[in-house]
Amino acid sequence: MTGTLAAVAAAGALAACAATNAPAYPPPAPPMAPPHPGRYIQRTMSLLAASTPAHRNTVRILFYGQSITRQEWWLDVVAGLRQRFPHADIVAENLAIGGFASQKLVKTTPRDIRVFYPDLVVFHVYGAHDKYEEIIAFIRRNTTAEIAMQTDHFGAKADPSRPDEGWDAFMNGEVLPRVARTYGCELIDVRAGWRRHLLDNKLEPQALLSDGVHLNERGCELMARLVSSGLVCRAAAPGGEAEGPVRTFSGDSLSFTNGVMKLAFAGNRVTAIAAPHAGKAGSARVLIDGNPPSAFPALYAFTRANAGPGVDWPWSVSAPVVISSRTKPVEEDWVITVVTGDAACFTFDVRGSKTGPDGAGVSTQDFVSTSGRIAIAAEDWWLETGKGRPSPIAPGYELRFASILLGTDVYVPPAVTDTAHEIETVLASGLDNGPHTLELVAESGGSVPLKAIRVYSPPK
Repeated sequence: MTGTLAAVAAAGALAACAATNAPAYPPPAPPMAPPHPGRYIQRTMSLLAASTPAHRNTVRILFYGQSITRQEWWLDVVAGLRQRFPHADIVAENLAIGGFASQKLVKTTPRDIRVFYPDLVVFHVYGAHDKYEEIIAFIRRNTTAEIAMQTDHFGAKADPSRPDEGWDAFMNGEVLPRVARTYGCELIDVRAGWRRHLLDNKLEPQALLSDGVHLNERGCELMARLVSSGLVCRAAAPGGEAEGPVRTFSGDSLSFTNGVMKLAFAGNRVTAIAAPHAGKAGSARVLIDGNPPSAFPALYAFTRANAGPGVDWPWSVSAPVVISSRTKPVEEDWVITVVTGDAACFTFDVRGSKTGPDGAGVSTQDFVSTSGRIAIAAEDWWLETGKGRPSPIAPGYELRFASILLGTDVYVPPAVTDTAHEIETVLASGLDNGPHTLELVAESGGSVPLKAIRVYSPPK
C-alpha cells in the first residue's frame, strides 16, 4: 500500500457512512467544469438520455474500487440517475472490495469486469500507481465500458489550504490525469470539489470523515454530489460518438436462409435482443466460427466463493480471491470442504456437481485439481477476517462457487411482455477481440423471433 490514505483505507475497510449531530452545511458550490465535461462517457449518457416510455435502454453501471466506493454514496448517485432518466432501465452493481488497494484489486478485476461487462465503470482505488493503470488497461482492452475515474478526496491529515505534496500530488496531479488521457477515461475531479467545499465553509477535513479517511454522512452526501456532477450528458454528441464500439444489427441482416442466420462481426461479445412473438417460438443452436460457445475455454468464469447480499467478501468467508483452471471447465457447481486444520494451514477436498470428487489440497501449497478444472494459488487464499472476527476455517467448513459459461449453446427466445424493455441474451462473451462469424441454426418448434444482434468491440 502506498501513501497515508491508502494505509488508513485498508485498516478501516468496512467503515460505513456515520450519522453526525454537527450542524448542516450548505451544498457544495458548482464544480469547475473541465474543458469537455462528459466527453468520455457519452455512449452511456446518451443511452440514458435517449430512453423514452416506448423504448427503455438498458444501461449497466459498475462501481468498483475498495472501501470508499462501498460506502452508501453510490446509492445516491444511482438514485439521482434514475430520477434524471426515469425511462432508462439502469442495472447498477457495486463490487468494490474493502481493503483491496490496487495491488490486490488487480487480481479480482478480470473476473468481476468480465462477468458484469458494464457500460460504465465508476472507479476509485488507492495503492500502487502501476497496478492502478493495469486495472484501467484491462477494462479498456477487454470491454467496451466507459470509465469514470475519481481523484482522491481529502483525508484527515491533508491541508486543503496548501498545494498537494508528495504522493497526493503525484497521484492526483500526474498519474490520474495521464492515465485518463492515455485510455480515454472521464476524470471526475473529486479532490478539487472537496477542497473548494472545505475552504468555502471553513471546515477541517475531519468534519466530513468518520475516521482518518472514510466518509461520514456529510462526506457521503458531498461525494455523491461531486460524482453525479461529473456524469454529464452533452447537448449534442458528434456523429457516431453515442454508438462507439457497440453496434446493433437488425432488419435484413438477420434473415434466416434454409434455417440459418449468419452474421460476420468483429468484437469479443455478441448478444441477441428478443422480438415479441405470438404462439410458440423456436430455439436456435449458437455457433461461433463453427463451434458452440461452450467449446471456448476463455468464455468461462468462476463466481466469488460464498458471496451473496450483505456478505463482506472475502473478509467474512475466507475464500480464494482468484480461482482459475488448467483445462476447459464445464458449467457446474463446486464445493471446497475443509478437512483438517485451521486458518494457519488446512487441508481440503474439492468436488464438482458434474466432475465429482476432484482431488485434495493444502492451503499453503498451489493446488490443481485432478481434472485440471480448478486451480488455486496458495497466495490467493484470503484468510484475514478483520475487525477481530474469528476465522470460519474449521473442519467441515464449505466454500461454494460455480463455473459459469458467459454465453449459451442454445438461444431460447424469452417471452417479451413489454416491448418498451429490451431483453438481451448473451450468446458469447470473452472471445478474442477480432473477426468472427455468428450462426444461429433454427431448431424445430417454430420461427426464431429476433429483434437485433448486438456486437461489442473493445478498442485495440
